[in-house]
Amino acid sequence: YRSRLSGLWDESQAGKRMKVPTPYTWETQLAAKGNNSSTWKELILSRKLPYMAMLRNLRNIIQSGVNDNIHKIVQKKLSSPEDVKRSKQFPFRFLSAYAVLDSLEGEPGMAIAWSTTPDFEQEKILDSYKACLDKAVQLAAINNVKPIKGSLLLLFDCSDSMNAQCSAKGFGLTRTIREVAGLMTLMCMYSSEHCEIVFYNRSGVSVGEKIESGGEILKFLSTFVDNSKEADNAITLSSDPMSMSDFWSTITSTERHYDTVIQISPICSGLSSVRHLYREKVNSEVLSVEINLNSKRTYAHLDDPHQSTKHRNDITLYGFSDQMLQYISERGSGELLSNVEAIDKKFNLQPLPKPMAQSYISPLAKQIKSRVVRLFVSSTFLDLEKERQDLMNLVIPEINKLLIDKNFLIQEVDLRWGITKDEATSNKVILRCLEEVS
Repeated sequence: YRSRLSGLWDESQAGKRMKVPTPYTWETQLAAKGNNSSTWKELILSRKLPYMAMLRNLRNIIQSGVNDNIHKIVQKKLSSPEDVKRSKQFPFRFLSAYAVLDSLEGEPGMAIAWSTTPDFEQEKILDSYKACLDKAVQLAAINNVKPIKGSLLLLFDCSDSMNAQCSAKGFGLTRTIREVAGLMTLMCMYSSEHCEIVFYNRSGVSVGEKIESGGEILKFLSTFVDNSKEADNAITLSSDPMSMSDFWSTITSTERHYDTVIQISPICSGLSSVRHLYREKVNSEVLSVEINLNSKRTYAHLDDPHQSTKHRNDITLYGFSDQMLQYISERGSGELLSNVEAIDKKFNLQPLPKPMAQSYISPLAKQIKSRVVRLFVSSTFLDLEKERQDLMNLVIPEINKLLIDKNFLIQEVDLRWGITKDEATSNKVILRCLEEVS
Protein backbone atom coordinates (compact mmCIF):
# COMPACT_ATOMS: atom_id res chain seq x y z
CA TYR A 1 0.00 0.00 0.00
CA ARG A 2 2.75 2.39 0.92
CA SER A 3 4.62 1.83 -2.36
CA ARG A 4 1.41 2.47 -4.31
CA LEU A 5 2.34 -0.24 -6.80
CA SER A 6 -0.25 -2.49 -8.39
CA GLY A 7 -0.38 -6.20 -7.57
CA LEU A 8 -0.08 -8.28 -4.42
CA TRP A 9 2.93 -8.38 -2.15
CA ASP A 10 4.64 -11.80 -2.11
CA GLU A 11 6.69 -11.95 1.06
CA SER A 12 8.39 -15.19 0.01
CA GLN A 13 10.16 -13.38 -2.84
CA ALA A 14 11.70 -10.76 -0.56
CA GLY A 15 15.51 -10.74 -0.57
CA LYS A 16 15.78 -13.08 -3.56
CA ARG A 17 17.67 -12.23 -6.76
CA MET A 18 15.44 -11.88 -9.77
CA LYS A 19 16.61 -13.43 -13.03
CA VAL A 20 15.77 -11.53 -16.20
CA PRO A 21 14.81 -13.81 -19.11
CA THR A 22 17.56 -14.18 -21.72
CA PRO A 23 16.64 -12.11 -24.79
CA TYR A 24 16.52 -13.72 -28.21
CA THR A 25 19.42 -12.13 -30.09
CA TRP A 26 21.98 -13.47 -32.52
CA GLU A 27 24.68 -13.26 -29.83
CA THR A 28 22.73 -15.30 -27.28
CA GLN A 29 21.75 -17.89 -29.89
CA LEU A 30 25.34 -18.36 -31.02
CA ALA A 31 26.47 -18.72 -27.42
CA ALA A 32 23.75 -21.24 -26.66
CA LYS A 33 23.68 -23.29 -29.87
CA GLY A 34 27.17 -22.85 -31.24
CA ASN A 35 28.72 -21.42 -34.39
CA ASN A 36 27.31 -23.88 -36.92
CA SER A 37 25.23 -23.95 -40.09
CA SER A 38 21.93 -24.74 -38.35
CA THR A 39 22.31 -21.76 -36.00
CA TRP A 40 23.12 -19.37 -38.83
CA LYS A 41 20.26 -20.76 -40.90
CA GLU A 42 17.80 -20.20 -38.06
CA LEU A 43 19.04 -16.63 -37.45
CA ILE A 44 18.91 -15.69 -41.11
CA LEU A 45 15.50 -17.22 -41.82
CA SER A 46 14.03 -15.67 -38.65
CA ARG A 47 15.47 -12.27 -39.67
CA LYS A 48 17.22 -11.89 -36.31
CA LEU A 49 20.61 -11.13 -37.85
CA PRO A 50 21.10 -7.35 -38.30
CA TYR A 51 22.88 -5.94 -41.33
CA MET A 52 26.14 -5.03 -39.60
CA ALA A 53 26.30 -8.39 -37.82
CA MET A 54 25.75 -10.16 -41.13
CA LEU A 55 28.51 -8.10 -42.76
CA ARG A 56 30.98 -8.82 -39.97
CA ASN A 57 30.22 -12.54 -39.79
CA LEU A 58 30.59 -13.44 -43.46
CA ARG A 59 33.53 -15.71 -42.69
CA ASN A 60 31.56 -17.69 -40.11
CA ILE A 61 28.47 -17.90 -42.31
CA ILE A 62 30.38 -19.12 -45.35
CA GLN A 63 32.67 -21.56 -43.52
CA SER A 64 29.80 -23.03 -41.52
CA GLY A 65 28.62 -24.70 -44.73
CA VAL A 66 25.15 -23.21 -45.16
CA ASN A 67 23.29 -24.17 -48.34
CA ASP A 68 22.90 -22.12 -51.53
CA ASN A 69 19.48 -20.85 -50.51
CA ILE A 70 20.94 -19.19 -47.39
CA HIS A 71 23.79 -17.70 -49.44
CA LYS A 72 21.26 -16.11 -51.80
CA ILE A 73 19.24 -14.66 -48.90
CA VAL A 74 22.40 -13.12 -47.36
CA GLN A 75 23.59 -11.71 -50.67
CA LYS A 76 20.18 -10.26 -51.44
CA LYS A 77 20.07 -8.47 -48.09
CA LEU A 78 23.64 -7.16 -48.32
CA SER A 79 23.07 -5.69 -51.79
CA SER A 80 19.53 -4.42 -51.23
CA PRO A 81 19.38 -0.62 -51.75
CA GLU A 82 16.85 -0.26 -48.91
CA ASP A 83 18.91 -2.34 -46.47
CA VAL A 84 22.18 -0.60 -47.36
CA LYS A 85 20.61 2.81 -46.88
CA ARG A 86 18.93 1.75 -43.64
CA SER A 87 22.19 0.32 -42.28
CA LYS A 88 23.94 3.72 -42.61
CA GLN A 89 27.22 1.87 -43.17
CA PHE A 90 30.02 3.89 -44.71
CA PRO A 91 31.87 2.47 -47.74
CA PHE A 92 35.03 1.84 -45.72
CA ARG A 93 33.20 -0.75 -43.62
CA PHE A 94 32.83 -3.04 -46.61
CA LEU A 95 36.58 -3.30 -47.20
CA SER A 96 37.18 -5.57 -44.19
CA ALA A 97 34.41 -7.91 -45.40
CA TYR A 98 35.89 -7.86 -48.89
CA ALA A 99 39.31 -8.71 -47.47
CA VAL A 100 37.78 -11.67 -45.63
CA LEU A 101 36.42 -13.04 -48.90
CA ASP A 102 39.81 -12.59 -50.51
CA SER A 103 41.52 -14.49 -47.69
CA LEU A 104 39.03 -17.39 -47.83
CA GLU A 105 40.20 -18.51 -51.25
CA GLY A 106 41.88 -21.87 -50.77
CA GLU A 107 41.47 -21.74 -46.99
CA PRO A 108 40.01 -24.89 -45.36
CA GLY A 109 36.72 -24.34 -43.59
CA MET A 110 35.78 -25.12 -40.02
CA ALA A 111 32.88 -27.30 -41.21
CA ILE A 112 33.04 -30.41 -43.35
CA ALA A 113 30.33 -29.04 -45.65
CA TRP A 114 32.64 -26.18 -46.70
CA SER A 115 35.92 -28.08 -46.58
CA THR A 116 34.60 -30.78 -48.90
CA THR A 117 33.18 -28.25 -51.36
CA PRO A 118 35.16 -28.38 -54.62
CA ASP A 119 37.48 -25.44 -55.28
CA PHE A 120 35.50 -24.25 -58.31
CA GLU A 121 32.30 -24.21 -56.22
CA GLN A 122 34.02 -22.26 -53.44
CA GLU A 123 35.33 -19.78 -55.98
CA LYS A 124 31.85 -19.39 -57.44
CA ILE A 125 30.37 -18.67 -54.00
CA LEU A 126 33.10 -16.16 -53.10
CA ASP A 127 32.78 -14.39 -56.47
CA SER A 128 29.03 -14.01 -55.95
CA TYR A 129 29.68 -12.42 -52.53
CA LYS A 130 32.30 -10.08 -54.04
CA ALA A 131 29.84 -8.94 -56.69
CA CYS A 132 27.30 -8.40 -53.93
CA LEU A 133 29.71 -6.24 -51.89
CA ASP A 134 30.76 -4.28 -54.98
CA LYS A 135 27.14 -3.29 -55.46
CA ALA A 136 26.70 -2.59 -51.75
CA VAL A 137 29.72 -0.29 -51.49
CA GLN A 138 28.56 1.77 -54.44
CA LEU A 139 25.11 2.06 -52.90
CA ALA A 140 26.70 3.12 -49.60
CA ALA A 141 28.79 5.76 -51.36
CA ILE A 142 25.69 7.17 -53.04
CA ASN A 143 23.18 6.92 -50.17
CA ASN A 144 25.21 6.99 -46.93
CA VAL A 145 27.81 9.65 -47.78
CA LYS A 146 26.66 13.18 -48.41
CA PRO A 147 27.92 14.44 -51.78
CA ILE A 148 30.82 16.84 -51.94
CA LYS A 149 29.28 19.73 -53.82
CA GLY A 150 30.97 21.51 -56.68
CA SER A 151 34.37 20.82 -58.21
CA LEU A 152 36.97 18.89 -56.20
CA LEU A 153 40.74 18.93 -56.69
CA LEU A 154 42.44 15.99 -54.96
CA LEU A 155 46.22 16.14 -54.52
CA PHE A 156 47.57 12.62 -53.96
CA ASP A 157 51.08 12.15 -52.56
CA CYS A 158 52.57 9.27 -54.58
CA SER A 159 56.03 9.26 -52.94
CA ASP A 160 57.66 6.29 -51.17
CA SER A 161 56.45 7.61 -47.81
CA MET A 162 52.98 6.32 -48.74
CA ASN A 163 54.24 2.73 -48.53
CA ALA A 164 54.41 2.86 -44.72
CA GLN A 165 51.92 0.83 -42.70
CA CYS A 166 48.74 2.69 -41.85
CA SER A 167 47.75 2.71 -38.20
CA ALA A 168 44.03 2.94 -39.03
CA LYS A 169 41.93 -0.02 -37.94
CA GLY A 170 38.82 -1.66 -39.31
CA PHE A 171 40.14 -2.82 -42.68
CA GLY A 172 40.43 -6.52 -41.89
CA LEU A 173 44.01 -6.80 -43.12
CA THR A 174 46.99 -4.53 -42.55
CA ARG A 175 46.93 -1.74 -45.11
CA THR A 176 49.54 0.73 -46.28
CA ILE A 177 48.89 4.46 -46.27
CA ARG A 178 48.81 4.30 -50.07
CA GLU A 179 45.99 1.74 -50.03
CA VAL A 180 43.92 3.66 -47.46
CA ALA A 181 44.49 6.88 -49.39
CA GLY A 182 43.45 5.07 -52.57
CA LEU A 183 40.21 3.93 -50.96
CA MET A 184 39.49 7.47 -49.76
CA THR A 185 40.18 8.70 -53.29
CA LEU A 186 37.66 6.20 -54.65
CA MET A 187 35.05 7.45 -52.18
CA CYS A 188 35.74 11.05 -53.23
CA MET A 189 35.22 10.06 -56.86
CA TYR A 190 31.89 8.44 -56.03
CA SER A 191 30.60 11.20 -53.74
CA SER A 192 31.76 14.35 -55.55
CA GLU A 193 30.03 16.07 -58.45
CA HIS A 194 33.34 16.50 -60.28
CA CYS A 195 36.72 15.18 -59.13
CA GLU A 196 40.15 15.86 -60.59
CA ILE A 197 43.10 13.84 -59.23
CA VAL A 198 46.70 15.05 -59.37
CA PHE A 199 49.70 12.95 -58.30
CA TYR A 200 52.71 14.66 -56.78
CA ASN A 201 55.94 13.99 -54.88
CA ARG A 202 58.92 16.03 -53.71
CA SER A 203 60.17 16.44 -57.28
CA GLY A 204 57.01 17.76 -58.88
CA VAL A 205 53.49 17.17 -60.14
CA SER A 206 51.95 14.79 -62.67
CA VAL A 207 48.92 16.29 -64.42
CA GLY A 208 46.47 14.84 -66.91
CA GLU A 209 45.93 11.54 -65.05
CA LYS A 210 42.72 9.78 -66.06
CA ILE A 211 41.33 7.36 -63.47
CA GLU A 212 38.12 5.48 -64.06
CA SER A 213 36.17 4.17 -61.08
CA GLY A 214 34.05 1.05 -61.12
CA GLY A 215 34.60 -2.70 -61.00
CA GLU A 216 35.74 -4.67 -57.99
CA ILE A 217 36.97 -2.71 -54.97
CA LEU A 218 40.23 -4.54 -54.35
CA LYS A 219 40.94 -4.73 -58.07
CA PHE A 220 40.48 -0.96 -58.33
CA LEU A 221 42.71 -0.43 -55.30
CA SER A 222 45.40 -2.61 -56.82
CA THR A 223 45.22 -0.70 -60.11
CA PHE A 224 45.20 2.67 -58.37
CA VAL A 225 48.19 1.74 -56.19
CA ASP A 226 50.12 0.67 -59.31
CA ASN A 227 49.18 3.90 -61.09
CA SER A 228 50.39 6.02 -58.19
CA LYS A 229 53.72 4.15 -58.08
CA GLU A 230 54.15 4.60 -61.82
CA ALA A 231 53.41 8.31 -61.45
CA ASP A 232 56.02 8.56 -58.69
CA ASN A 233 58.66 6.99 -60.95
CA ALA A 234 57.66 9.14 -63.91
CA ILE A 235 57.91 12.38 -61.94
CA THR A 236 61.24 11.37 -60.37
CA LEU A 237 62.80 10.36 -63.72
CA SER A 238 61.46 13.40 -65.57
CA SER A 239 64.14 15.88 -66.62
CA ASP A 240 61.88 18.89 -66.12
CA PRO A 241 58.86 18.08 -63.93
CA MET A 242 56.28 20.73 -63.12
CA SER A 243 56.69 22.01 -59.56
CA MET A 244 53.77 22.38 -57.17
CA SER A 245 54.10 26.17 -57.21
CA ASP A 246 54.03 26.20 -61.03
CA PHE A 247 50.94 23.99 -60.98
CA TRP A 248 49.11 26.39 -58.68
CA SER A 249 50.29 29.36 -60.71
CA THR A 250 48.80 27.73 -63.80
CA ILE A 251 45.38 27.01 -62.31
CA THR A 252 45.34 30.48 -60.74
CA SER A 253 46.25 32.31 -63.95
CA THR A 254 43.72 30.29 -65.95
CA GLU A 255 41.13 30.82 -63.16
CA ARG A 256 40.21 27.16 -62.87
CA HIS A 257 37.48 27.14 -60.24
CA TYR A 258 37.57 24.56 -57.42
CA ASP A 259 35.18 24.53 -54.49
CA THR A 260 37.21 22.03 -52.44
CA VAL A 261 40.89 21.11 -52.43
CA ILE A 262 41.94 17.93 -50.60
CA GLN A 263 45.57 16.96 -50.06
CA ILE A 264 46.21 13.37 -48.93
CA SER A 265 49.70 12.68 -47.60
CA PRO A 266 51.56 11.22 -44.59
CA ILE A 267 52.89 14.70 -43.96
CA CYS A 268 50.80 17.53 -45.40
CA SER A 269 52.53 20.80 -46.22
CA GLY A 270 53.03 23.25 -49.03
CA LEU A 271 49.48 24.58 -49.47
CA SER A 272 49.61 27.60 -47.18
CA SER A 273 51.57 29.83 -49.54
CA VAL A 274 49.74 29.00 -52.77
CA ARG A 275 46.14 28.89 -51.52
CA HIS A 276 46.34 32.51 -50.33
CA LEU A 277 46.98 33.70 -53.89
CA TYR A 278 44.32 31.34 -55.26
CA ARG A 279 41.76 32.82 -52.87
CA GLU A 280 42.67 36.33 -53.95
CA LYS A 281 42.44 35.63 -57.67
CA VAL A 282 39.88 32.82 -58.13
CA ASN A 283 37.77 31.58 -55.19
CA SER A 284 37.96 33.37 -51.86
CA GLU A 285 35.92 30.67 -50.08
CA VAL A 286 37.61 27.52 -51.36
CA LEU A 287 37.67 24.79 -48.69
CA SER A 288 41.24 23.56 -48.21
CA VAL A 289 41.57 20.21 -46.41
CA GLU A 290 44.86 18.52 -45.58
CA ILE A 291 44.52 14.85 -44.55
CA ASN A 292 47.52 13.52 -42.62
CA LEU A 293 47.19 9.73 -42.59
CA ASN A 294 50.39 9.19 -40.61
CA SER A 295 48.75 9.74 -37.24
CA LYS A 296 47.55 7.14 -34.75
CA ARG A 297 44.92 9.50 -33.34
CA THR A 298 41.99 10.86 -35.35
CA TYR A 299 41.19 14.52 -34.81
CA ALA A 300 40.67 17.78 -36.67
CA HIS A 301 42.67 20.99 -36.43
CA LEU A 302 41.02 24.23 -37.51
CA ASP A 303 43.27 27.18 -38.27
CA ASP A 304 42.61 30.24 -36.11
CA PRO A 305 40.78 32.75 -38.34
CA HIS A 306 41.94 35.63 -36.11
CA GLN A 307 45.49 35.18 -37.38
CA SER A 308 46.15 37.27 -40.47
CA THR A 309 47.70 34.38 -42.43
CA LYS A 310 44.91 31.91 -41.65
CA HIS A 311 41.47 31.32 -43.08
CA ARG A 312 38.37 29.75 -41.55
CA ASN A 313 38.19 27.25 -44.42
CA ASP A 314 41.67 25.84 -43.78
CA ILE A 315 41.35 22.44 -42.08
CA THR A 316 43.83 19.70 -41.21
CA LEU A 317 42.52 16.20 -40.44
CA TYR A 318 44.79 13.69 -38.73
CA GLY A 319 44.50 9.90 -38.75
CA PHE A 320 41.66 8.13 -40.49
CA SER A 321 37.94 7.86 -39.91
CA ASP A 322 35.02 6.93 -42.12
CA GLN A 323 33.38 10.17 -40.92
CA MET A 324 35.97 12.36 -42.68
CA LEU A 325 34.13 12.60 -45.99
CA GLN A 326 30.88 13.46 -44.24
CA TYR A 327 32.66 16.21 -42.30
CA ILE A 328 34.23 17.60 -45.49
CA SER A 329 30.90 17.49 -47.28
CA GLU A 330 29.00 19.28 -44.52
CA ARG A 331 31.76 21.82 -43.97
CA GLY A 332 32.03 22.55 -47.69
CA SER A 333 28.30 23.01 -48.12
CA GLY A 334 28.09 25.28 -45.08
CA GLU A 335 25.56 22.92 -43.52
CA LEU A 336 27.22 22.89 -40.09
CA LEU A 337 27.27 26.68 -39.85
CA SER A 338 23.78 27.13 -41.32
CA ASN A 339 22.32 24.75 -38.72
CA VAL A 340 23.80 26.85 -35.91
CA GLU A 341 22.67 30.13 -37.46
CA ALA A 342 19.13 28.79 -38.00
CA ILE A 343 18.56 28.00 -34.31
CA ASP A 344 17.20 31.49 -33.48
CA LYS A 345 14.72 31.32 -36.36
CA LYS A 346 13.71 27.74 -35.65
CA PHE A 347 12.83 28.44 -32.00
CA ASN A 348 11.66 32.04 -32.62
CA LEU A 349 14.24 33.52 -30.25
CA GLN A 350 14.36 37.27 -29.74
CA PRO A 351 17.67 39.11 -30.31
CA LEU A 352 19.74 39.65 -27.19
CA PRO A 353 19.98 43.16 -25.69
CA LYS A 354 23.18 45.12 -25.77
CA PRO A 355 25.85 43.90 -23.32
CA MET A 356 25.89 45.49 -19.88
CA ALA A 357 28.89 47.59 -18.99
CA GLN A 358 29.68 45.29 -16.12
CA SER A 359 28.07 42.55 -14.11
CA TYR A 360 26.35 43.68 -10.92
CA ILE A 361 26.96 41.34 -7.98
CA SER A 362 25.36 41.72 -4.58
CA PRO A 363 27.99 42.67 -1.95
CA LEU A 364 26.32 40.29 0.48
CA ALA A 365 26.53 37.45 -2.05
CA LYS A 366 30.26 38.05 -2.40
CA GLN A 367 30.71 37.44 1.32
CA ILE A 368 28.78 34.17 1.40
CA LYS A 369 31.21 31.70 -0.13
CA SER A 370 29.02 28.71 0.67
CA ARG A 371 26.38 30.04 -1.74
CA VAL A 372 28.65 30.63 -4.73
CA VAL A 373 27.59 28.45 -7.66
CA ARG A 374 30.36 27.81 -10.17
CA LEU A 375 29.05 27.47 -13.73
CA PHE A 376 31.47 25.49 -15.87
CA VAL A 377 31.25 26.40 -19.58
CA SER A 378 32.48 23.84 -22.08
CA SER A 379 32.12 23.98 -25.86
CA THR A 380 34.16 24.29 -29.02
CA PHE A 381 36.02 27.58 -28.84
CA LEU A 382 35.67 28.95 -32.37
CA ASP A 383 32.19 27.86 -33.43
CA LEU A 384 30.41 29.09 -30.27
CA GLU A 385 32.56 32.08 -29.41
CA LYS A 386 29.70 34.61 -29.66
CA GLU A 387 27.40 32.42 -27.58
CA ARG A 388 30.01 32.15 -24.83
CA GLN A 389 30.53 35.91 -24.81
CA ASP A 390 26.76 36.52 -24.58
CA LEU A 391 26.53 34.01 -21.75
CA MET A 392 29.23 35.82 -19.77
CA ASN A 393 28.20 39.40 -20.58
CA LEU A 394 24.41 39.11 -20.71
CA VAL A 395 22.88 35.98 -19.26
CA ILE A 396 24.88 35.47 -16.06
CA PRO A 397 24.75 39.17 -14.97
CA GLU A 398 20.96 39.16 -15.41
CA ILE A 399 20.61 35.96 -13.39
CA ASN A 400 22.80 37.39 -10.62
CA LYS A 401 20.53 40.45 -10.44
CA LEU A 402 17.56 38.15 -9.83
CA LEU A 403 19.44 36.21 -7.14
CA ILE A 404 20.45 39.21 -5.06
CA ASP A 405 17.73 38.69 -2.49
CA LYS A 406 18.54 34.98 -2.30
CA ASN A 407 22.19 35.72 -1.49
CA PHE A 408 23.45 33.57 -4.32
CA LEU A 409 26.26 34.28 -6.74
CA ILE A 410 26.89 32.52 -10.05
CA GLN A 411 30.56 32.50 -10.90
CA GLU A 412 31.42 31.57 -14.48
CA VAL A 413 34.35 29.26 -15.23
CA ASP A 414 35.45 29.50 -18.86
CA LEU A 415 38.65 27.62 -19.58
CA ARG A 416 39.40 29.65 -22.67
CA TRP A 417 41.22 31.86 -20.21
CA GLY A 418 42.56 29.08 -18.01
CA ILE A 419 44.17 26.57 -20.37
CA THR A 420 47.81 27.29 -21.05
CA LYS A 421 49.63 26.34 -24.24
CA ASP A 422 51.78 23.84 -22.33
CA GLU A 423 48.69 22.13 -20.91
CA ALA A 424 47.11 21.92 -24.34
CA THR A 425 50.18 20.40 -26.02
CA SER A 426 50.82 17.95 -23.17
CA ASN A 427 47.25 16.52 -23.25
CA LYS A 428 46.34 17.93 -19.81
CA VAL A 429 43.16 19.71 -20.93
CA ILE A 430 40.78 17.05 -19.56
CA LEU A 431 42.65 16.89 -16.24
CA ARG A 432 42.50 20.68 -15.92
CA CYS A 433 38.75 20.68 -16.67
CA LEU A 434 38.07 17.98 -14.10
CA GLU A 435 40.00 19.94 -11.48
CA GLU A 436 37.84 22.98 -12.13
CA VAL A 437 34.60 20.98 -11.99
CA SER A 438 35.57 19.32 -8.73
